[in-house]
Amino acid sequence: MQPVSSTDNRVQYQNDVICVYFITPSSESDNVLLRIKEFNLELNFDFLVIGYGDDPSDSITILVKLTGKPKLRTVLVEDAVWLTFVTDSSGVESGYKIDINVIGDELIRRM
Repeated sequence: MQPVSSTDNRVQYQNDVICVYFITPSSESDNVLLRIKEFNLELNFDFLVIGYGDDPSDSITILVKLTGKPKLRTVLVEDAVWLTFVTDSSGVESGYKIDINVIGDELIRRM
C-alpha cells in the first residue's frame, strides 16, 4: 500500500496547485485499487480527477472528477492510473488521503 496525500503533513493544501500522479502496475494483469480515506476539497473550485492510461490530457480517459466531500470511497482500475489535483487561488480545505494498492488479477477474482 502506498498513501497519497494533498497536504504533505500540512493542515491544509496550498492554493494554485497542479499536481499529477501516475501509478503504473508492473504487470499488465495487475489492477490499481484506490481507497479514499479522507476527502474534503473546496467545492466546485478544487478538484481531484482520476483517470486511466497514461495521458491526463485525454478527456475520454477520465473516470471521475471529485470536489467537495464526495461519497465515493473506492476506485478499481484495470490499467495504469493517473490522478490530477488542481486548486484555484480562492480558498482551501483539509484535502485528501488515498491509499493505493496494486493487486493481481487473481486476487480480484477472489474478492
